[in-house]
Amino acid sequence: MQEIAVHAPGELDWASLPADIIVQLHWRWSLNFETLLCSHGFQPICVIRHPIDVLISILHFCAFAPQTARWLDGAGGDERSIVDAAPVSREFSDYCLSERASQLLAVSVDWTRAGNSGGRVPVIRYESLVSDPVRTLASLLDEISLSPVVALEEVVAEHTLDRFREGNTNHHFWMGQPGLWRQLLPAETAKVIGEKHQGVMEALGYVCDPDPALGVAEAERTWEMISQKQRRT
Repeated sequence: MQEIAVHAPGELDWASLPADIIVQLHWRWSLNFETLLCSHGFQPICVIRHPIDVLISILHFCAFAPQTARWLDGAGGDERSIVDAAPVSREFSDYCLSERASQLLAVSVDWTRAGNSGGRVPVIRYESLVSDPVRTLASLLDEISLSPVVALEEVVAEHTLDRFREGNTNHHFWMGQPGLWRQLLPAETAKVIGEKHQGVMEALGYVCDPDPALGVAEAERTWEMISQKQRRT
């Protein structure tokens, strides 16, 4: 199947899309949007991830991809304030508590609620994809009534982070490590962020359980080590 990533529904020529295509799109649920998808034969699938891991991922990615400002058509602001910031910085803390962060994290909640209210929207946990990709994919395919054309073990073996990094220029394929936020955010900072997004946490089934022993200096060293590794690759 062909794959395409866009920032907004209006960027697609819906009438000209091929029959077999996967579209990656970070966009809030609405009845009109779901109706549009269904009218063109799309099966929505929602991938969720720990909200604080999502914020750390945004912090990393925005340094290499200024087009993040186009996410959700700029709802709530943009990522300019955290470009080249560190997780322990005031800039990042302020961003995590901002309306922009709330808007971005709400997307997953919207789609999970759409599925829970009777819609056919399978939800996949990022953490499950990492820990047991074959079983997670098999469960997804069963839920949407599709059968793999090749062994899923082969698919997983061919789609590793190292392979995706080859030729990639925007550093989109980074650590692939669930729970990374617990190594980068001291407990006091993490708890404030977790309280801000408690509703999202509860809706998605996550908890804010930071490492109580992690200090600011250690968190900074870990971030610097990760950043140096990124610069080398």
